[in-house]
Amino acid sequence: FLHLDGLLSSWMLLAMLLYLCFLYRGRRWQDLVGSAVAAGLAWLTKTPGLFLMPIIGLCALIEFIPDWRRAKGMRWFGAFWRRAVAPALLWALLGAVVYVALWPAMWVDPLGTLQKVLAVSGEYAVEGHSNPLFFLGAIINGDPGWGYYPLTWLWRTTPVVLLGLILALLEGLDRKDGFRPKGTKGPILALVVMAVIFMLLLNLSAKKLDRYLVPSYPALALVAAYGFIGVGRRFLARYPARWAMSGGLGGIVLLQLALMAPTYPYYMSYYNPLLGGSAQAARQLTLGWGEGLDQAARYLRETQNEEETRVAAWYRTGPFDYFYHGSVISPQYYWFADYIVTYVNQWQRQMPARQIMAYLDELTPEKTIAINGTDYAHIYNLRDAPFADFVTDWGEVIRLISYTMPSGDINYGQQFDIVLQLINLGPIDKNLNLLLRVVNQEGYELERYEWRPAGIATVDWRKDELWHHRT
Repeated sequence: FLHLDGLLSSWMLLAMLLYLCFLYRGRRWQDLVGSAVAAGLAWLTKTPGLFLMPIIGLCALIEFIPDWRRAKGMRWFGAFWRRAVAPALLWALLGAVVYVALWPAMWVDPLGTLQKVLAVSGEYAVEGHSNPLFFLGAIINGDPGWGYYPLTWLWRTTPVVLLGLILALLEGLDRKDGFRPKGTKGPILALVVMAVIFMLLLNLSAKKLDRYLVPSYPALALVAAYGFIGVGRRFLARYPARWAMSGGLGGIVLLQLALMAPTYPYYMSYYNPLLGGSAQAARQLTLGWGEGLDQAARYLRETQNEEETRVAAWYRTGPFDYFYHGSVISPQYYWFADYIVTYVNQWQRQMPARQIMAYLDELTPEKTIAINGTDYAHIYNLRDAPFADFVTDWGEVIRLISYTMPSGDINYGQQFDIVLQLINLGPIDKNLNLLLRVVNQEGYELERYEWRPAGIATVDWRKDELWHHRT
């Protein structure tokens, strides 16, 4: 999660906490200005940072509700403007100033720049990922649905946080304020609002990944901490001891560390043990952000001559090639590789193509990289491997070495590409056409496509060169 989402999470949390300090800790203008600066930086980092606007608006409304109840007649409107609306508008204006001041494109063409940002966001919201997701045991092309973020949050959170949230809920339901730190109810509710609203707004987009939800995690972690503090205050009221609070908090921290320690140094391989850990997560969610590929690269460096060994690998432009300095190519070009390294989310999503993954399943990996008992990478020696069943020769002059198409279900109205990879085996004395037919289960022809392969006359093809044909 060392990505834009991590930075976005930091700026959003800082903006939120400073605005809550403004609302509940004396309305100091430096808190409002600091919050606006952090918000502007969040908007510059990633478009979902704009979700702070409705979140801040709701928080201002929540803070004003007690004043509204005490107001008489129409006097509440003036108070509402002064206490809620005007500060929020000033906050948005200051954030916009930061946004414009730190992005030179906004100096030159502000309207055009904003149109491009909104156009890309709209495209993501409608079209989703170009690659499929693996979710609930199925390969999904497009939107995985509204259950995606709640379930991925459950898989990524810890038992400690879940317990703290339950305790915080019980604290919130208790009408007695004797054990509750003064002035915390509103801010805690605001943090819950931030986490939930952010999750709901993310769900409007068809493009979903677990890391997009990162800003919700620290907000809920603070709410969980509030739950533990409430229990600690109750305990101290009955059993006063100097060491009790520090000992209890220390125990919580140690428990949290104990849950994470087995994942060292691949902390992103953590999954909630209450749901079955990584073994069960591999059956439900898309796994892997490159963990273990460093081990695969080191193995090949130690056993092979890097200058003479070409490797096909997933995440070839990082992190694999950070550790392997020889020739690294995409897995779809496995034909030209001496070794191929496949990754866990390749198997899950059957990428780059089902038939390539099925072919590799018939081979025995030379090396398997496992993390916490779950296989993350397989290394195959292709030098002496037999041809795959789908490799086809036409007239001893053209060879089909691979083809790719969507690995999941194809929905009605969905557009998709079919890519054929062809090699010229020898001189071609005439121009050939490629005929592609789409038939249903009964063999009835639904579509027919005929064109020059790769869009180039075959008499001009050079021997042993790879040609791509995309339909």
